[in-house]
Amino acid sequence: MAYKYLNRSAVLEHLQEGQTINIDEYIEKMQFFKKYGNCQGIYITDSRYIEYAEIGLHYFKYDTLIKFFEDFKQRNHTKRILITFNKNHRLQCEPVQD
Repeated sequence: MAYKYLNRSAVLEHLQEGQTINIDEYIEKMQFFKKYGNCQGIYITDSRYIEYAEIGLHYFKYDTLIKFFEDFKQRNHTKRILITFNKNHRLQCEPVQD
């Protein structure tokens, strides 16, 4: 008996300012891509971003972002966050209540 191949693709979408995410789910995805993917990090765009330009484009390694999200989750006791940047264009998040 011949079996068909099972194919599954997984995508880790880049984040953007104003997006709300579930911290646990996103950390799990980043850990998967860190282990099995070809890249070492992900981009997050802020409100200044223009396509094909470097302004407003921020690159974070998975380890850095995982630690940032885990620390944020512990400090704020929340599972969902809103991606924001401060006036100096540094990543900053806000807790979102369900």
